[in-house]
Formats: sequence, C-alpha cells, structure tokens
Amino acid sequence: MASGPGRCVGRTDTDELRANGIKVAVCSNLALPYGEVVKKHFPDLDAYAFSYTVGVLKPDPTIYEAALSQLSLGAKSVWMIGDSQRCDRDGPSIHDIRGHFLNRSRAASLYDFSDLNAFRDAVLNC
Repeated sequence: MASGPGRCVGRTDTDELRANGIKVAVCSNLALPYGEVVKKHFPDLDAYAFSYTVGVLKPDPTIYEAALSQLSLGAKSVWMIGDSQRCDRDGPSIHDIRGHFLNRSRAASLYDFSDLNAFRDAVLNC
C-alpha cells in the first residue's frame, strides 16, 4: 500500500516513495515465519497488516481497515498493488482503496501494472 500526501514494492522503491512523503505499508496474507522476514528486510515501513496478526485473510475488509488505521489515512488516498486480482485489486477497490494488479506478463488494463517501477512512478506522479 502506498499513499500520497493528503502502497508491495522493492527496497529502492519504498525508500523513494518515503523520501517523497508517501507512507508505505504491507498488507498481506503471509504466515508468521514469512511476515518476520518481511519485517527484517523492511523494518521501517509505516504499517504492517498481516493476516496472522489481524485474524482474517484478504479480501476481508478488516485487514484493509487495519492497514488504514495504522497509516492514519482514509481509503481514497491509498494505492495498493499485489499479485492477486481478487485480494489486491478487486477487494481493496470495493472499499475505496485504489487497488492494482501486478501482472508481470503484461498490463492488461488501467488497474494493472507489469512491474513495480511503473507502479512507483504512477504513485509519484499522481
């Protein structure tokens, strides 16, 4: 999840987003051992909403609400990207988050990105 001033991406991307005043979060269905690895590699993100801590799986709205609460942001100001159309594009979009699908084979629609650099650039230029 990334939010412009008033979204997952690689280390360089998260650093660049945060340097531009954009909050970055992880919202994921990862299990505990994997979540700890994410926190180790990305220790300074603005929020972490893991299914094992929230107690629900995406696309349950509770997990998105947990991330939004940690970010102290409204849904309409947040962008999200992930590799599941159902959980990262469609689910968030129903709740006013700008959900996008990371379709590495090709970007098929306005809501798809073929790589994380394009997503980062779109967030920075919105």
